[in-house]
Amino acid sequence: MLTLSNLVIAMTAGFSLLWQLFQVYTVAQGTPATSSRSRWFLVLGMRLRNGAIADDYAQRLNRASVLRKENPDCYILVLGGGKEIGGESEAHKGREYLVARGIPSSQVLVEDKSNNTLENLRQARTLLAGMDEKHTVLITSRYHLARSRAIATSLAIPHTLCAAEEKLRFNARVFFRLLQEAYYLHWFVVGSTWARLTANESLLKRIS
Repeated sequence: MLTLSNLVIAMTAGFSLLWQLFQVYTVAQGTPATSSRSRWFLVLGMRLRNGAIADDYAQRLNRASVLRKENPDCYILVLGGGKEIGGESEAHKGREYLVARGIPSSQVLVEDKSNNTLENLRQARTLLAGMDEKHTVLITSRYHLARSRAIATSLAIPHTLCAAEEKLRFNARVFFRLLQEAYYLHWFVVGSTWARLTANESLLKRIS
């Protein structure tokens, strides 16, 4: 699928990628950092740096902490199985971070059997299905919102988006992140479209 995605970019002279970049930027710019009341908040994890939580990941966790104050009976599900050799998963580190900031451990759950956003949300869907949950709030960094929304929608997870940051602060690093996400989103969209057009059952099982 990656090869096919790159071929589409080449055949469209880059316009298909630019369209996804526009989508990523629009969602990043327009998504609020607030949410209506909910019982479940999903926090997308992020690769640890030398065993520590990166700034972007901390922003996601901090946003969950703020929303929990407005929804004291909620549950927070921290996603992410990535770990360094011999260390804890990013989800467990996220849980420790939240508990250290006063959130009861009974209200913070982890999903650490996945290594990317698609796997994160597939596992989350399985966990939430067992609880008959109908709606969730998905918290992640602004540059990551569009792809997370596309995957959650493909998996039929009822959700609303909540940005980790108060607003999009545009700089070189953020532009690179937006472009990177546009590339990944393009890959997902092309793969999803191809799976449906060809009725590829193995691919369809992964994305739906």
